[in-house]
Amino acid sequence: MSIETLGEAYRLSWRVRARCLRGTIEAPKRLIRCDFVAELDMQTLVWAKGLRFPLGRLGSRLMCPRYGSRDVNVIFEPPPTAARVAAR
Repeated sequence: MSIETLGEAYRLSWRVRARCLRGTIEAPKRLIRCDFVAELDMQTLVWAKGLRFPLGRLGSRLMCPRYGSRDVNVIFEPPPTAARVAAR
């Protein structure tokens, strides 16, 4: 089974995290590596983007809140096996 939209992922209780991929940011005296990671609220994403929004396009719509980088990796995590069996 292929999950392609936010609505499908939401119904199956998937979790989603975003991670900034920005390498180093030049600060006045040093280089800073941005490793900002956050879990995103799936319900809020569905409210904002809609049930039919493609999972593959989500990363292009996000921005790192720390440095403003649009170079973001999105990681979708299906629920543990026991939760998947119970959902059927």
